[in-house]
Amino acid sequence: MAVYHGAWDLALLGALAPEIVSAWPFLWFRSAVLGAFLLLAGIGAALAAQRRAGWRAHARRAAILAACAALISAGSSILAPQVAVHFGVLHCLALLALLGPLLEASLRLPSWSLLALGLAAWASAGSGPPAVDAPWLAWLGLGPSRPSSLDFVPLAPWLAPFCAGLVLGRRWARLPPAWLGAWPSGAWARPLLWAGRHALAVYLLHQPLLLGALAAAVALAAALA
Repeated sequence: MAVYHGAWDLALLGALAPEIVSAWPFLWFRSAVLGAFLLLAGIGAALAAQRRAGWRAHARRAAILAACAALISAGSSILAPQVAVHFGVLHCLALLALLGPLLEASLRLPSWSLLALGLAAWASAGSGPPAVDAPWLAWLGLGPSRPSSLDFVPLAPWLAPFCAGLVLGRRWARLPPAWLGAWPSGAWARPLLWAGRHALAVYLLHQPLLLGALAAAVALAAALA
């Protein structure tokens, strides 16, 4: 994620050719990063559902994600109104968090049904009728047109990796306790474990910090040239 945003920041600052970040290999890399993000979110949701977290826990998580998503929408509307974020990854995760009780009910469904739902979401992306191409329905991802946005993560197709994560998380929860407790240890693992426990804070803070650091580096390089 940081690599993707770092390259995008360098292109914004003029230190990297814009064609690089708009070429298909880089777009595939972006899709892989986003898919991994939602896969991990699905695993976490399945583990929480196994613990019967309850409606309050799901509502609290959804409220936190929605507040952070609103902050990103407001900031992007000010800084880049032409490509403002109206339904990015945090918006998508906030909506999925509201489905917490349904996720707990999904524990009683066979895994193939969740995978079928994910495949249906993937296959239906952009294939809906013109009636679903309205801007207020863009979050579904069924319309043939894609809104101009810095971050657009509709349910179709991105429900697919989340559903795959639900299936993997359900399998993970059935592993022996000794396997689940075999986490890496040592000083080298502490930053990774901290980042994993504070993923939302890392997501929110890494981009402005990275952009500021790269802007300073580009300015310094220009001054020394």
